[in-house]
Amino acid sequence: MKRAFFDIILCIGLFALPWYATAILAIIGMFLFDRFYEYLGIAVFVYALYGVEGLGWFSDPLWYSVSVLALYLGLQELRRSIIFYTS
Repeated sequence: MKRAFFDIILCIGLFALPWYATAILAIIGMFLFDRFYEYLGIAVFVYALYGVEGLGWFSDPLWYSVSVLALYLGLQELRRSIIFYTS
């Protein structure tokens, strides 16, 4: 239930918040939930909504996809290496 609620907030934030706020929410979601694949879907929508042509190599969809995937895998590895203490 928490994940579905977070997904709804993330989708609303995609249209109501700036791109960097949505990116921060997506990164928080990666730390809160296991296998948070919604991050990749949100990244596709952010590129479709806010991506502009001609800003160098990062505006190319291939490099954007590779960097988003690398960020996803890197954050998953970071999440595995952090010890979370629950009380």
